[in-house]
Amino acid sequence: LDELYRGFPWESLVWKQEGVRRSPYRALILFGLSARTKDRLLVQMCQDFFQRFPRCGNLLQGWAEGELDRFVRMGQKPFIESTVQVVRNHGGAIPRDKDGLKQIKGVGEKIAECVIASGWGGEALPTDGNCCRVVERVCGFAAGVPVQPLRGSLKNLYRNHRTWMEEHGLAMVDLHEMIRLHAQIICTKIPTCSLC
Repeated sequence: LDELYRGFPWESLVWKQEGVRRSPYRALILFGLSARTKDRLLVQMCQDFFQRFPRCGNLLQGWAEGELDRFVRMGQKPFIESTVQVVRNHGGAIPRDKDGLKQIKGVGEKIAECVIASGWGGEALPTDGNCCRVVERVCGFAAGVPVQPLRGSLKNLYRNHRTWMEEHGLAMVDLHEMIRLHAQIICTKIPTCSLC
């Protein structure tokens, strides 16, 4: 891993250096919009959105003033409307827990885990299809095993080896990053097992 991903900044290391500058609000909006937007449009959309609504309070104010329609597409509107409602119900803040985050329309396990890990710096494991593919192959599972049991197994793996992981500077979210990168580079749909 050190050789293959030389220079790759583990999420936990980035968090230690940049965590105070992280924003659960920005993480929620970014991951929420990314699920509803083509990649080629996402960067500009997020730049425009965050320029007008840089903080949670700006979003609430923009909502009250009816300004959001210019910045979100129809498919994104339920997510933004629901975000505003949940943030109001949580005293103007983004929820820190999965149950609170999942009250937002369009926020499921993965986005909630992303916000907890990237926005709050908490223990979370946002497994995606790439991670599932690798774990299925390594563990000999049939394709299509539900993500929840896989995520739970990986979390337990981390917890059972927490001391070793921490000695090597790895947080739970880094386990996801390792597997995701491996899936994208080596263990693709047509795996190059000779490099593994």
